[in-house]
Amino acid sequence: MRTLYRNGRIYSAAVHEASALLVEDATITWIGQEDGIEQHAAVRTIDLVGAFVTPAFVDAHVHVTETGLALTGLDLSGADSL
Repeated sequence: MRTLYRNGRIYSAAVHEASALLVEDATITWIGQEDGIEQHAAVRTIDLVGAFVTPAFVDAHVHVTETGLALTGLDLSGADSL
């Protein structure tokens, strides 16, 4: 399914001042400005009424304390007994 989201404020590093985007099967396939939406006239359209659209904020940080401790600690995994 193709859906055109228009009349919004789209955050995009590639297209400054973007106001519309086209989504096809959960993938963004086009980002642009209102003057470029005529090429997508025959698709389902949703008016964003000026809403701000931004990529998902994903917390990708990790805690490496355990890794650091394992690298600097004594490895007893091969010991036969306590």
